[in-house]
Amino acid sequence: MNYRDAPQEAAFRHQLRAWLAANAPADPVPRGGPERAALWRDWHEALYRDGWMGLSWPTAYGGRGLPAVYEAILNDEVGAAGAPPVPHVGFLGRAMLRFGSATVEQKEGQLAFQVQVFLDDLDPDAVRVELYAEGQNANAPVTHPLSRGEHLVGSANGFTYTTLLPATRPAAEYTPRLVPQHDGAFVPLEVPFILWHDSPSWR
Repeated sequence: MNYRDAPQEAAFRHQLRAWLAANAPADPVPRGGPERAALWRDWHEALYRDGWMGLSWPTAYGGRGLPAVYEAILNDEVGAAGAPPVPHVGFLGRAMLRFGSATVEQKEGQLAFQVQVFLDDLDPDAVRVELYAEGQNANAPVTHPLSRGEHLVGSANGFTYTTLLPATRPAAEYTPRLVPQHDGAFVPLEVPFILWHDSPSWR
């Protein structure tokens, strides 16, 4: 078996090495606190800005549509450079992710949200399902995580996600979304790797 890079892979590796030499964080990742969060944010934004995130994500959704071997090359070179890990958002693009029904009921001053998500062969721990709402009074947007519940009978990897929120805002202001989840990862709001539910029943 030949483990050498194909010519296109070798060119990709060479370009990546040059980029890492110029852009990889020079300082160690802080152990915690706002300094750690800031380093992760800046690193992930740089990866996204220059096209190194979502290598195998479909081009129709903002990725580069490359074979999975390029993800392996990326991880290999990032590790060799001593840079922080790369979020594995590219692998999400190869799964048939979709939302099912999304409903809400008002109960005793609370909104009970229920969202079905079908993950194909993706590990449920690799994603986070949440509700997103724009900030109010010039404040930052807010997100509320949903808890994974029962497995949907008849589905290969479908689950119901639920949460209860105070009914202080209209349900129509909340949008379900599915976000890649990786320890320490920061996924900018504008990246195409976030799957949004564009037609929940409460709209």
